[in-house]
Amino acid sequence: MDSSFTNVQTMVTVNSISATPGQGSTGLVLENIALSGVGAAVVDTNGATLLPASSTIDQWAVGPAYEGSVSARSFSHGGKVGEFRRHQSLLDSQGSYFERPRPQYEDQDVSTFLHTKDLGCKGDGSTDDTAAFQAAVLSSVGKILFVDAGSYILTSTINVPSDVKIVGETWSQLVASGAYFSDAR
Repeated sequence: MDSSFTNVQTMVTVNSISATPGQGSTGLVLENIALSGVGAAVVDTNGATLLPASSTIDQWAVGPAYEGSVSARSFSHGGKVGEFRRHQSLLDSQGSYFERPRPQYEDQDVSTFLHTKDLGCKGDGSTDDTAAFQAAVLSSVGKILFVDAGSYILTSTINVPSDVKIVGETWSQLVASGAYFSDAR
């Protein structure tokens, strides 16, 4: 997304594409990509060109696509999916999604950080961490809550005060689970 590739023979190589779940590539979505001096945009491991190079890729997807609900699964063999359009309120002046660098906190002392696993959260993917995670959030006011790698099962809403800072390790997940999350409304 919002990237550019210059002077490369192949931009992306994927496993062979298959509409059968668990077979072949899991999918790829490209959006707002600029190309210059690229031989092929997407090829598979058998050498087949799935997407030839051009100067730009507006939107292109291959793999499972869900439009409207999790049960409305279709499979894109490469191309635009649905009527998706970038909403203008999400874009910067160049038409890319607005983003800003994440704070690095290099000026903070190590004592500023509190770790979820030190505060009673398990993050083991099976323990209900809702109460422990809420307590960790509330105890981190004025500090930085570090969400250690793991899957934290949450069965209810976590209320986060506006002055709480939360950062996480590469593979930290907050997993909404249970009847409380059965309806998006």
